Amino acid sequence: MLYREIGVESHITNTPGASSEDFLRECSDFIVVERSSLPIMGRGRFYAYFLAKCGISTEGVRKLLRLTGYKGSLYYYGMKDSNACTVQRVALTEFIGKELCLKGKAKLKFIGKTTFVPKKGGFDHNIFAIKFPSSDYVEEALQQISEAPLFPNFFGHQRFGVRRPLNHEIALNQLKKGTLLGKKRGTEVLLAESLQSFIFNRCLSNLLKLGKFEEKMGLMLGYGYEKALERPEISEEHFACSLNEAEKLDVLNHIKRGRFLKYQLRPLFIQNPLLRAFRSREKVIALARMPPGSYASIIINEVFKDNEEWIYRKCSWKPLCLEKF
Repeated sequence: MLYREIGVESHITNTPGASSEDFLRECSDFIVVERSSLPIMGRGRFYAYFLAKCGISTEGVRKLLRLTGYKGSLYYYGMKDSNACTVQRVALTEFIGKELCLKGKAKLKFIGKTTFVPKKGGFDHNIFAIKFPSSDYVEEALQQISEAPLFPNFFGHQRFGVRRPLNHEIALNQLKKGTLLGKKRGTEVLLAESLQSFIFNRCLSNLLKLGKFEEKMGLMLGYGYEKALERPEISEEHFACSLNEAEKLDVLNHIKRGRFLKYQLRPLFIQNPLLRAFRSREKVIALARMPPGSYASIIINEVFKDNEEWIYRKCSWKPLCLEKF
């Protein structure tokens, strides 16, 4: 099972996994609204736009822009999934008109000029509307989530990919060979981050198995990790587990020698993200709020557990707009 393979081995709910057979057949089953701001000043060399899209990632929009002849840059706070309908603010370096439709999948609407450029992760939070198929198992799982004191801040499958070998497995192999981060290219950094994320997930799972909900920081293992113990907010148990996992994987010495990313800290738990859940026709709709870097797919995994068909499904979408010819 994919989520077990990426280190998510524990749940905060004890319900049987609901069937995911009818989930995410339409992109509108998963709606994301990024709550962010771009200061509009009426001047500046950047152009702020609202971006609404379905069935395409934020990076996919960049590719569609290129097909129109656009040669500038696209800046955004957060990468939004292709298996969803999403809304976010972006900034362009060239004016593309007041509105632009891209293959019906994406629509850009001009807000105004700005001197500000979005930096990844710099937004306030995401609001999610997740439309689950209606069942007693779904409702019971959501009820149990709503009663949890805190919510585990696991990394979701998007961090690891779904094709084998998974990203962290590739990173593990390259790190042992000494070829990871040779030139610190973007793809290699993403692979290294996935290995950090795997170790983080495994050790967070261990804490959950012990019933420990700690409002502390976990270790994203990397070189210089010894200094993390000087931080009062660090979880010593998560720290020790991370080193133990790296020893088992036979990579701790590689990390010590600086052949990896620098260590970081990440909250082990976040405030309960579930705002409310209600039944609507043949759906149970969950509304959630999560900070940057946290994954709503962990809520979905709590509901479906090992019924993971939804992960490999490509959702269908209805045109957001009509292109002008």
